[in-house]
This record gives sequence, structure tokens and C-alpha cells, in this order.
Amino acid sequence: MSDVRAFQQFSDRLDETIAQADALAIKRKLGAVGWFSALRSFQDSFGFDGWTEQVPRLIRAMEGALLPEGAREAVKHRLRQRLCLLLQVDSESSDLLFDDIGHLYDMRSEVEHAADVKAAKLLGRIRSVAGAAGERSDGVDEWRAIGSLRDLVRRSIVTRIVLATGDSPMWPIDDTKAIDRRLLEDGFRARCREQLAAADAELGLRLSLGSRTA
Repeated sequence: MSDVRAFQQFSDRLDETIAQADALAIKRKLGAVGWFSALRSFQDSFGFDGWTEQVPRLIRAMEGALLPEGAREAVKHRLRQRLCLLLQVDSESSDLLFDDIGHLYDMRSEVEHAADVKAAKLLGRIRSVAGAAGERSDGVDEWRAIGSLRDLVRRSIVTRIVLATGDSPMWPIDDTKAIDRRLLEDGFRARCREQLAAADAELGLRLSLGSRTA
């Protein structure tokens, strides 16, 4: 498939999710829709230079895409579990993903609560997410960490777009029930992965999470 055609097909899928979100807002008389928050926060993150502005927006975008029901308990765990189960990552990548999201949530919390954080502690978290090794202080690690988070958010949003659209959507935007129990069902999880793999192969979405390299 040509790049132009693939782009158009993906754009059509995105438009379908927006229509679903509009219908959900009208049906439930919502003042805010998680899906719109996800798209807006991801776009807004590009308008800021500092990581202290980008991390909160990117985390908010990931939550809007994968936690639309507004979960308040075990948020980090549920977010990590949903990504791992849907993308079928290997054990090494799964461990890295769990660690990365944990570090990023801690960074987001400290930034939003204006906490005093020792530079060495903060740098350690940033370097861990960046997969850095050795000593450097030129700001490269901060941008590698932001790049890792941005790619996770991209995969989260694209995963939701794929699963919410098509002939037999597995997780429509207007399905606001927690998906965790269904993801533990082998058949449901297998069908989700089949849809993701098919869309990935057809549209070149780069959804798989390989092992991170330093």
C-alpha cells in the first residue's frame, strides 16, 4: 500500500473515533471526553520546550487513550498492564515499560505538586527512562526520555484508534467500561492482537515494543 493511501485510511479511522467521541458526549451529556483530552494533550505537548511542561501533558494523553473510564485506583499498574497485554511485549520490554512508566509518573507528580527534588534523584529517573549509560550532562538524556515517553503515547493512541474502528471494533470509544477483565480472557486478547497486527502490517504503524537500547 502506498504511503498516501495508508495515511488516508488511518485518517479515516481517526475521524471515526472522533465521531464516536462526539456521540458519547451527547449521549451521556459529558463536559469532557477522555479521548479528546488524549488527542489535545498529545498535540499540546509539542508546543513546549521544557520537559517539565511536556511530561504532564504526555502522561495525560496516555491516560485519556487507555484509561477512558477515569480510573482512580492503581492507575500506573492498570496503564502498564493494558499496554503490555495489548502489544504483547516480551518479558524484558515489559519490565522496562513498567519501570519507565513508574519513573515518569513520579516525575509528573513532583512537577505538578511543585515538590523540591534533589537534582541527582531527578537526573537518575530521567537517565533510566532514556536508557542512558555513562556520564553526560548536555541535556541529551532529557530529550531521549521525552522521546521514549512520546513514542509510548503515540503507540497508546494508535492502539486505541485501531481497536475502536473497523468492521468489528474490540474497544470502541463509547465503551467506557474497564477493559481489564476482558484483557485477561485469552480469546478477547488474541482478537485484539490480531487486529493490531493486521493494521500494523497494512499501515506501517510500528506498534511493537522491542527491547530498548542505550
